[in-house]
Amino acid sequence: MGDSRIPAIRPASATGMDGFGDRRSAATVHSGFSSLLLMVWLVAAVATLGGALGSGMEDDEAVKAAAYGARQRQRFDKSD
Repeated sequence: MGDSRIPAIRPASATGMDGFGDRRSAATVHSGFSSLLLMVWLVAAVATLGGALGSGMEDDEAVKAAAYGARQRQRFDKSD
């Protein structure tokens, strides 16, 4: 009646298991973690370069206008 070539699918029996059971190797977990670290490093590097380029393109007045409110800009104008 049943085909013996089709493996039986059993639900995960322990909390946190994803169906791979004991067949999941440490290399698979290590590979996922190293990929995650690579992605984090890449995003941080691109963000750092983008911030450096963006800050170099702005002048002091544009930075003050974006960073401070109207009252603080009035104080800056009085002190200059």
